[in-house]
This record gives sequence, C-alpha cells and structure tokens, in this order.
Amino acid sequence: MATNLKQIADHLDISVATVSRALQNNPRISDETRHRVISAAAQMGYKPRRGATEESPVIPDETLLPLTVLAQFDVEAWESGNFHIGPVPFHGSEWSSSMNRILAGISKGARAQHLSALVHYVPLSECNLIDKPEYQPASMRTFQTTGLLLVGEFPADMVQSLSQTWPCVTIGHEYPGTEIDCVSADSLNAISQLMDALYAQGHRKIGFLNYMGHQSWAQMRYAGYIQSLSRLNLPYIPEIIGNIDDRQIIKGRELAFVLRHLHQGEHVTAWVCADDVVAYRLFEDLRNHGVQVPEELSITGFNAVQPPAGFPMMSGIRPPFGIVGALAVQSLLEHVDSPHLPPRHIMVRCERVEGETMAPPKP
Repeated sequence: MATNLKQIADHLDISVATVSRALQNNPRISDETRHRVISAAAQMGYKPRRGATEESPVIPDETLLPLTVLAQFDVEAWESGNFHIGPVPFHGSEWSSSMNRILAGISKGARAQHLSALVHYVPLSECNLIDKPEYQPASMRTFQTTGLLLVGEFPADMVQSLSQTWPCVTIGHEYPGTEIDCVSADSLNAISQLMDALYAQGHRKIGFLNYMGHQSWAQMRYAGYIQSLSRLNLPYIPEIIGNIDDRQIIKGRELAFVLRHLHQGEHVTAWVCADDVVAYRLFEDLRNHGVQVPEELSITGFNAVQPPAGFPMMSGIRPPFGIVGALAVQSLLEHVDSPHLPPRHIMVRCERVEGETMAPPKP
C-alpha cells in the first residue's frame, strides 16, 4: 500500500498540513521540520500524487488537503428579495448564475488536480471577521487546507491577513498592494467589444451607467469605456456618465438622468451598463415610461444571465466564469509549488452576446 501524507504525519507526530507544506517547500516551514519530513517521506517510500498521466492515473487520496473556497454571499438581500425585476427576484438569480458557473469551474479544476474543493459561504456581515477562527470553516481552523480561493469582495486588510497564513487567489476582485493573484474576466476588452458593436451600428452618443465604489471590475469596465471613446474618436461627455451609489438598483434619480439625455441635451442613443442588474432594471423603468428598447434606445448589460420572464435577452457580455474558476485553482497550486512567484492579474477574454436590446439609432 502506498504511503500517504497522514502516515508521514503520524510517524512524525505533526499535522498533515505541515507535512504537505514541507513537501511543497513552503517558506513558512522551518528548515529543520522540512528536513525531517523529506527524510521520513523518502524512508517510507512516499511518492507525490500530482503530475500523474492518463496512462498512470492517480487514485484520489482522502488525506490530500482540499482547497477552501470563501464565497461572499449577501444573505439579507437574498432572503428579503429586495432586488426585483417585476415579480422576479433578479438579483438572486444573477448571483446564483454567476456563482454556480465559477464554482463549477473550481470543481473541474480541482478534480483535474485530484483535489477536493470545500465551499464556505461568508455573509457580508462576516467578511471583516473571516480572519478570526470562530468565523472560519473547519478546514481553516485546523489548517487542513492547501490554500484559499476568495470569490467576491472582501476587506483588503482581511485578504492581507489571510494571505499571511495561507496561499490565496482572488476571483473577480483585485487587491493592489497584496502579494496574491487575481483571476477575472477581461472587463476592459469586453466593454471595448460592446462599444465597437454600438459604433458599427451608427451610435455616436453612448452613455455609461456604472457602480460607484472601489470594485476593481467596475473600475476596469469604466476604463474600457473611456479607452473606447478615445480609440473611436468619440467625445468624452461627463454628463452622460452615471454612477449608482453602493450597488443600489436604478431608481428615480438615475432614471430621470437617462430620460433627460434621451430626449434632450446630448440625445444619447445607447447606454452601456456595468452589469445585467442595472441593464434589466433600466429596461423595465424605460418600458414603464413608454420608451421602446431597442427601437428608441439601445441598452447593453454584462454577465448574460437568463432573462426574467417577460424580458428579452440582454445584449451584452458572457464572461467565461467556468474557465476563470479553473484557472484560479491552477494559479493557487502554482503559488503553493513556487511561493515566491510575483503576483499576477490573469484576465480571460469574454464572449459578446448579440441579444435583443441593440439596434441602429433612429435617423
């Protein structure tokens, strides 16, 4: 029977996590402990399991340390149903669609490396407490994890604290100043695709509705919009750039802003929205005010979620969430194997969705 990590740990009277880190040359392990582990592994005939081929498949070992996924979850919004498009709790469906695709990618990536992935949902109210053991899953409290994948936006100081103890990779949100990788959709290029498509249809006054805040993905989408204006030689007009406070769905003030620029002033013919939540709510409010989309106004979104009943498929962007999740696993294992790798931001190209909410502007 092949020697496994638990047998080495029992032989040396140390934890499985310490054995795993020592064999991965983790700098947090002392030279003395690393030497003891490597010597014992050689004497006991231990053979690493990762790196097997199809001709010599690996049988998963229960003692291999799993990955831990910390997934941010807005429990209150989900339970209260505060975010609705008509009768449909749209915010919840968007969250679950995107999250499910990310988790499916993580599962596939972990399976390819003969690892398990444990998912722990973190309520928004606990995101600033996740460095405390009482708020952590058992895999973290007992150090029985290879590393952490962070899905969603966590406080930067929490991310910094976690990365001092475990190898970490974030998905979707970048943390400048931290020595960890971020894997995300290429939002900048994606917005450029939408701007090119609108320009090709004849739109020259294109507005932008974004979230106000420090989310890195929102900043990248805004950067893509500004870059496209310059590249397409379109005017930069601050008055047709709208920011929505703290991820609030468009309400009276924002809708009035859009309608004003539709019928007078700059006469905007298309609005690029930061995501599908904003885009579908804008669509609903405009429809309630008698504005026809896309006949009178084009709208684009981002995420390509399944539209609520009675709504058209939003023109926009489909991020490759599954690929993002799988690449995050690969990135994490690369940092486990080589702890001194410099931090990277890995961006994956997105697919444009034709949808039903774009059309050439009226003459």
